[in-house]
Amino acid sequence: MTINFTIEELTRSSFAIRNNIDNTPNEKQTENLRFVANNLEYIREKLGNYPILVTSGFRNKEVNKAVGGVRNSDHLEGLAVDIIIKNNKSVKDTAKQIIETQLEFDQIIIYRNFIHLGFNKRMRRNIVWYY
Repeated sequence: MTINFTIEELTRSSFAIRNNIDNTPNEKQTENLRFVANNLEYIREKLGNYPILVTSGFRNKEVNKAVGGVRNSDHLEGLAVDIIIKNNKSVKDTAKQIIETQLEFDQIIIYRNFIHLGFNKRMRRNIVWYY
């Protein structure tokens, strides 16, 4: 997809693997994942080129339901990722850096151990702290 992000990384699901579920995105979802991957490249560049670990990307309906995702999750359309940036900073500080980049996003949710980024068409820059 991009120099640092593969389709495999953006669709990997340990739940799907364990349960032999095909988590392959369709053409539109793949296009959306490419858009997300480009945004991840932007974040990586702006934050010092530290590796970004995608812990959850695209999820089909079955996978999304099984992992407790909301019914209208952007993960279902390939427009959301949960990430950890390997930069030796707290998740809180890293999230602040992402927000300061002026990246266009719909939603950023900051959890204790990871950051959720949603990129659907609303692009509200909604910031939610679950820290």
